[in-house]
Amino acid sequence: MGILLHSLRKINTLFTTFSSILLLFLKTNMEKMNPKKYDIIVIGAGYAGLTAAALLQKKGHSVALLEAHTEIGGCASFYDRDGFRFEAGATTISGIKPHQPFGKLFDELSINPELIKMDPGVVVHLAGDTFNRPADLVDLLQASEAFFGKTTIPFWQKILKLEEAAYQLSGSNSYLPPYSLGDYLKLIRFRNLSGLPLLPALFTSTETVLQRMGLAENTLFRQFVEEQLMITAQNTSSDTPFLTAALALAYPNDTYYPVGGMTAPAQLISDVFQRYGGTLLLKEQVTAIIREANSRYLIRSKRGNNYSARAIVSAIPVYNLPALTEGEISSYFARVSSSLPPLWGAATVNFGISDANLPDTLYHQFHGEAPYPGEGSRSVFISLSKRDDTRKAPSGWRAVSISTHTRPSGWFGLPKEEYIRKKSVMTNRMMEYFFSAFPEARGNEVVYLEGGTPKTFSNYTRRKDGTVGGIPHSVRYGLLRMPGIVTPFRNFYCTGDSTAFGQGTLAVVLSTMNLAERFHLH
Repeated sequence: MGILLHSLRKINTLFTTFSSILLLFLKTNMEKMNPKKYDIIVIGAGYAGLTAAALLQKKGHSVALLEAHTEIGGCASFYDRDGFRFEAGATTISGIKPHQPFGKLFDELSINPELIKMDPGVVVHLAGDTFNRPADLVDLLQASEAFFGKTTIPFWQKILKLEEAAYQLSGSNSYLPPYSLGDYLKLIRFRNLSGLPLLPALFTSTETVLQRMGLAENTLFRQFVEEQLMITAQNTSSDTPFLTAALALAYPNDTYYPVGGMTAPAQLISDVFQRYGGTLLLKEQVTAIIREANSRYLIRSKRGNNYSARAIVSAIPVYNLPALTEGEISSYFARVSSSLPPLWGAATVNFGISDANLPDTLYHQFHGEAPYPGEGSRSVFISLSKRDDTRKAPSGWRAVSISTHTRPSGWFGLPKEEYIRKKSVMTNRMMEYFFSAFPEARGNEVVYLEGGTPKTFSNYTRRKDGTVGGIPHSVRYGLLRMPGIVTPFRNFYCTGDSTAFGQGTLAVVLSTMNLAERFHLH
């Protein structure tokens, strides 16, 4: 009898277990066959996607934010190594004044990230000397006169005047850049007349302005301008619109260090999004976006999950979209992608270093030869963690990130041995530049030294070809030709650094706030 009871209990346990597994299987497959429905699905949880999701959820829409990675942040994300937090991309924040993009966003979402004003904003190492970029504008003019010569003062005055006018115009017009006749008509308002002087600067190269102002032969200043434009506008003075140059060259006057890294403000935006009822789904890589007959969009993920939405906001690069869409939508994004100018990638080095003989100034640009000849800019950008920021590095240590521009095409298709050799050469040269900038630190202990290339970025961010930094602002290509946040397809929007104005987190936030302002569910 005991044996029989034992057998019956065992059978019952097996039946219960089998039933649970079967129910879970059926539930999972029913969810896949009957997709969860939302008003809006935002794809990509970088600063663009987070901003779009939070603002649209706050407006009362039901929003799901899908992110392929295990963490939010996109190109401004991070990775950890035993107490060190290393940035994957951007390391600075600017534009936090009330009339500027980050200032408006933080106010709209009622968040207050811990930011520390940097003064100097950036220290530039060139020609065996250092030029400190003071935060105070009067001090900037005096420093430029002492370092580059008196003739540079009118140039800076023009830069600062243009920057202020650009922020005033963009801050009061969500229809910039215009995409339709209706947008142009909305811009024809009396208050926008003050923006008319910006038009010539949009179609005039920075090199032309330097020549007109007698600065073309000022070799030191030209070198400074070229490399500053490369890290901000992704272009050279010969093709960078002077309006873009004004914003690019002025930003170091307003540089802030985000305590805990760039992911700290991003996390606050994510928290607000979820507090308003938004759904954040990590490790959910989108594999297909299908327009259905009922005007909704079906989104499929690599894990086999399906989602349905009335609208799509894609915060991933437009050149990733041809492979994810089909029919005329795929053809459209293929045409847009093929018309883009050559895009940049980044080579990076991250490491921890003992905190002896290192400066308090956190952001440095070192000018030299290209870290890999013929394949990028002639400078590297160095970011150090703040000495007491223990979210970035253990006490007594600093986290360091170094980056430079490089062409993605030079890193793909190489034999494994050649790729490793080239990456090693790039890493060693960038480390040499670091110790040239801080020779007193040559004896410091270095840990967790890791190099990254466009191939690394492609694997980590899933961006096609590992491109970063956005579309180069160009006189030849033109701002109005850049992919827009509005597409020809109903309820399909795009944002991020592959759309206007998207270069850097500041521009990404500006264009995404414009998207949220003009967003309309048809």
